[in-house]
Amino acid sequence: MEISCFRRFVLLIHLFVLCLSVTHLHSLATDQAALLALKANISPETQHILTDNWTSATSVCNWIGITCGGQPQKVIALNLSSMGLSGTIPPHIGNLSALSLFSIHNNNFYGSLPNELAHLRSLKTVDFGINFFTGEIPRRFFSSLSNITSLEKIDLSYNKLSGSVPPTALICLSADHFFL
Repeated sequence: MEISCFRRFVLLIHLFVLCLSVTHLHSLATDQAALLALKANISPETQHILTDNWTSATSVCNWIGITCGGQPQKVIALNLSSMGLSGTIPPHIGNLSALSLFSIHNNNFYGSLPNELAHLRSLKTVDFGINFFTGEIPRRFFSSLSNITSLEKIDLSYNKLSGSVPPTALICLSADHFFL
C-alpha cells in the first residue's frame, strides 16, 4: 500500500514536532541534573528553602531562584542570593549552557571555584560576593573571558580567593563592573 504525499508530509511534521519535544526535554533534563548536583552539594541544614521545591516532581522552570527562557527552554538565570545556603559549587554547573545570570551573593558557599565556570559562555553577570570561597581564582575562567562577549559584571569580593586577574581579563570589563 502506497502512502500519499499528504500523509508523508503529515508524518514528517509529526516526526519534526517529536524531535523538538525530545530536544526540549533533553535540554531541561541536563539543566535539572546540574541543579540537582548543586543542591546535593548544599548542606542539608541550610537547604530548607530548596528541599520541597527543587525536586524532579516539579518543572525546573518553576524552582525557586530559577528563570528559564529561549527556544527550547533552558535555564537562563540562577539567583540564590541571600538564602543562607552553605556548600560548594559542583563542576556540573558548567552544563548550564544558556546561563546568563549566576548569583549566589551573600551566602556561605566555600571551597574553590570550579574550572567548569569557563563553559558558561552566555554569562552576563557573575555575583559570588560575600561568601567563603578559597583557593586560586580559576585561570581557565579568565582565559575564556574573551569568548564570553556578553559578560558585563563579575563580583568575587569578600571571599578568600588568591591569585591575580590577568590584565587581558580586565580589558573585557570596565573597572566599575569588576569586584575582587
